[in-house]
Amino acid sequence: MKTQTLEDGTIIQSVAEEQKLWYDDVKDLQLATEKVRGELMNKKNVIGVGFGLKKEKGKLTDRVAIIAFVDKKIGRRSVAKRDLIDSQMEGFETDVQEEVYTVKIPKAPAGQGVGDKLTLGTSCGCAVGVTAGTNGDLFRRDGIIYLFWNAHVATGNVAANNSEWPAECIMPGLYDGGKPGVDRVGDRKYVTKLCTPEITGATVDGALIKPDDPLRLTAKQEGIGMYKGTCLFQLGDKVIKSGRTTGVTEGVVTALGVTVRVGYGNHPVTGDPLYQTFIDQIQFSDFSDGGDSGSSIAKKDTKQVGAKLYAGSSTSTIGFPIQHAESLFGGKLVTSIDGEEPDPEPDPEPDPDPEPPEKGKTLFTVDLKIGAVISVTGTITKEEVK
Repeated sequence: MKTQTLEDGTIIQSVAEEQKLWYDDVKDLQLATEKVRGELMNKKNVIGVGFGLKKEKGKLTDRVAIIAFVDKKIGRRSVAKRDLIDSQMEGFETDVQEEVYTVKIPKAPAGQGVGDKLTLGTSCGCAVGVTAGTNGDLFRRDGIIYLFWNAHVATGNVAANNSEWPAECIMPGLYDGGKPGVDRVGDRKYVTKLCTPEITGATVDGALIKPDDPLRLTAKQEGIGMYKGTCLFQLGDKVIKSGRTTGVTEGVVTALGVTVRVGYGNHPVTGDPLYQTFIDQIQFSDFSDGGDSGSSIAKKDTKQVGAKLYAGSSTSTIGFPIQHAESLFGGKLVTSIDGEEPDPEPDPEPDPDPEPPEKGKTLFTVDLKIGAVISVTGTITKEEVK
């Protein structure tokens, strides 16, 4: 990825084709999608292309397809012949999914407070504007551990350079009652610039906030605990996240390699609508809401982080791969801090319907002592139970 970092910490993204992630499990499908991506993106009404699980009547199937995302589905008779999408391309089924993606703006105050530790999965935001999102991750760059948020949460204007907007960041966010100065946690140091003509294709909506007090940092996610490193998501992976609005929720990876246009509301000065095209993104089932932007998304079984949430629609969620963030910011995601102990693992759930013991199998061992004189030790088998 070719990028330019300005003196004030503004990062100008320029995506190189060779930086796309490759998924060995579905490599043939990915190659086929790349062959037709340009053709599909040039069709009227198509706002994104990816590959993933096909939907039928709004429900996911286990069949894979090349997916074209449109802002509105219309009948084939109303579509010009040149804009029709074949039912199969390059030997794979196609699927047309209606999606209108926007950043996850909060709809109501979350009422979250902040304690001594800056717990991940809780409210955060810029000290100016009405933003509130999720303090989702930690990130190490040049030996310093930063808070890792979305750019649209850490600044009131993603189209501005870093120095053109107040750098102070607070927890909780203004929308949730946070107050500049009083609830200050640090200054925005690096931020991805978005929604301007020079950013033709982006991979990351991100910002690094340098904490005033590093001792307040914690790698623990609200309601989940600590994650365990990073991973590359695959289609069908079951995932989990902790967010400011919806808390701990679970979802599924439904599409990969997604090119998508995301709406960022209106410019705070001109009022013009703001959009940004992202490439190589990940689509999930709908498991988030406004204010969950910035949530860290991990595999449910291994607790490994694979993406960061930043946008969505009424039926799905969008995140960018963590690998792109590490490349763009020149560092590594942090899922543990020296000296911080993970929460104990919960006891396994008891078997609600255990198998009966086999004949002659030991049910339990008796080791009975009465006072200090008599000791009886032995076993009881099924044959001996009357």
